[in-house]
Amino acid sequence: NDKGFGNSGIQYRSRDFGNFVAGGYQADFEAGKTYSGILYEERMDGILAQRGQKTVVKTVDGKTKIEVTGSLGDSKEIQSHIKENDWNDYVVIAKGNHLQHFINGVQTIDVIDEREGKGAKEGVLALQLHAGEPMTVQFKNIRIQDLSGKKSAGTDLKFFQGNWLVAEYINKGEAADADERKKAHVKIEGEKYVLQNSGDGDEGTFKLNPDANPKTIDAVNKDGTEVHGIYELGDDTIRVCYATEGDRRPTEFSSPANSDRILAVYRRSH
Repeated sequence: NDKGFGNSGIQYRSRDFGNFVAGGYQADFEAGKTYSGILYEERMDGILAQRGQKTVVKTVDGKTKIEVTGSLGDSKEIQSHIKENDWNDYVVIAKGNHLQHFINGVQTIDVIDEREGKGAKEGVLALQLHAGEPMTVQFKNIRIQDLSGKKSAGTDLKFFQGNWLVAEYINKGEAADADERKKAHVKIEGEKYVLQNSGDGDEGTFKLNPDANPKTIDAVNKDGTEVHGIYELGDDTIRVCYATEGDRRPTEFSSPANSDRILAVYRRSH
């Protein structure tokens, strides 16, 4: 504002106290030289890590204790990477009880919260409108990524939905010709698929496991045969490699000659 004052923050895993008030972890930032990048616990235990600190937050005799365990660099040096009155890139990573903040690619805090029952594992996201002097704070290009893996199965399954063309198909080292590929397409609804091609086609059900490495897919075709494979997602493609014999599952995306593997790439039909 006209006094050079600006103070805000990103609340995460926070509690909604009603009347537009949130409390909990806050990735702080300001039009100033002291607080941007710190971890502040709004309406609770205050500053959990100053800028440049690695800390462990514990409960000792019923009270919160903050132990400084290391350094990420000098606070003034980190401040030198923050643009004044300009756009800055702010990243918050909260994985389990490990909390990290980054501004313009520079890590500002690293916190392990060991407080049983008090260290938040979930909560609301909020953009702070600070009390006091009038000011302007702007946010843009907000992105959220789930790191838990708990929702990824539903996310991948949603991607699978719709109609797909066969862009590539290699069976035991031999690639299907373009005419054969043009005659084939797959329709997926829920966990059911229907394949139409120049032959008898196929249909069945499938299950995804996106937490495996590589991601796995298990299908049962119309004859009741189980097929075990791996998959990966592109911008508008699905690549699948599966074994046609026994219970063996491929570990890489390939279909060499004399193997029992099929490698297929499906492209979304718009």
